[in-house]
Amino acid sequence: MVADYALLQLAQVWLDFWSLPQRVNDTPRTEDEDVTFKLGLMNINMLYMSSTVLVFFDLQYVGRLSWLSLRTLTKDGLMSTPTDQRRTYILCTGAASEAEATNTEAMIKMWSEKSPREAIEALGEDDIVVTNQSDKDQQLKILKNFAESAGGLYDQAVAESAMPLAFEIEQ
Repeated sequence: MVADYALLQLAQVWLDFWSLPQRVNDTPRTEDEDVTFKLGLMNINMLYMSSTVLVFFDLQYVGRLSWLSLRTLTKDGLMSTPTDQRRTYILCTGAASEAEATNTEAMIKMWSEKSPREAIEALGEDDIVVTNQSDKDQQLKILKNFAESAGGLYDQAVAESAMPLAFEIEQ
């Protein structure tokens, strides 16, 4: 869906590349930065599953749309999010903006109905270019594990929401 910015009322913004410590000019991250980076990558799927996602789409982005932002966690696992409940907004930039509606429609069509297995296979292809191959490999493993445990995570969240809090604050 093309972003309707009048409807987006964002209180906070998390930009994936800028929000995690990066190596700059081949300067390694400190140990603390490396831990933050690795923990961030290990949990990034939760952001895409639980947040509104604004994609700044250019012609180099084609294979990097977060498939998870088009999914909903259900008792049956990761299912396609109904069109009227999608949390993904796409803003085409650069040359991609010349065909914004076409590019947006193509991305939604390409990713919205893919099963977890199909998405993992597509994202694993060599033409899905990333900055660091080891990060891509790690993310594909995390995505596979997340997809396999999604139904159980849903059940756990439902069970926990029905449980009383371990403590209550007295008023």
